[in-house]
Amino acid sequence: MTDQLSTISKLRLRERIGRLSQEDMAAIERAICLQLGF
Repeated sequence: MTDQLSTISKLRLRERIGRLSQEDMAAIERAICLQLGF
């Protein structure tokens, strides 16, 4: 869900819970760019 973007401090991150494939990261990046108007 990229229509409700927010940021958090890196200090609030505790541990890594998984990994995303390059394809998933590319899809997320496209969705964020679309939401931000790029």
